[in-house]
Amino acid sequence: MQSLANKINIAMGSYGKASVAYNNGGQALKIAVNKGISAKLIAGPADFDALGPLGLTAGTIANGLDEKRAEENIKKIHAARKKVKGIEIWAGAEVDIMGDGKLDYPDELLKQFDIVLVSVHSRMNMPAEEMTARLLKAIQNPYVRIMGHPTGRQILRRDPFHFDMEKVFAAAKKHGVILELNGNPERLDLSDRHVKLAKERGMKVIISTDAHHPDHFQLMRYGVMTARRGWLEAKHILNTLPLKTLLERLAR
Repeated sequence: MQSLANKINIAMGSYGKASVAYNNGGQALKIAVNKGISAKLIAGPADFDALGPLGLTAGTIANGLDEKRAEENIKKIHAARKKVKGIEIWAGAEVDIMGDGKLDYPDELLKQFDIVLVSVHSRMNMPAEEMTARLLKAIQNPYVRIMGHPTGRQILRRDPFHFDMEKVFAAAKKHGVILELNGNPERLDLSDRHVKLAKERGMKVIISTDAHHPDHFQLMRYGVMTARRGWLEAKHILNTLPLKTLLERLAR
């Protein structure tokens, strides 16, 4: 496990004051630099010292930002890039997949982000056919890059929602959408079985910590454990790639 863990050099996570009031995004970035992380995607509401909130979550998630505030925060993230040395900061958004498959932000806003991650946070008891159609519509959006916690499970609290995984995985591969392996031990979503299926279908995954506090960097180990249980190697995991290469792979 250690050899694979050492190759994870780009942290994907969310540092959100909407969910953890005392978090400080600047502290998170400093810890990331100290840990040798070369890039940080901020995809949830966050604070960065005196710069104000930098991360973004769409309006329906975790008391997220409306469109006007989102645009303002994108500008702050871009400004922060000039003030923070030793790490690349990306403006990302975790955007809710609505019940009909539409996204919580319009395309005019989505195109301003460096990375857009989409995920389901509501109506998880939909029939499999409807959920499949919902996911397929979201995946087809040209600005979507990552599908977050793809099955919606929370261990010992909520079963995965029902959908045609083969069809959704095939669509994600076709449209260049990367599947998240969420390393939070309450999720581990994708599971080891689903990770193995993704590998067998020729897909790549990206491991995230789903971090809402700087201490959550350590959750990466659980994502790595799950990846190994699914027989993944570093070549199957996008955030083992050098920064420039990863950005090229995420571009469509």
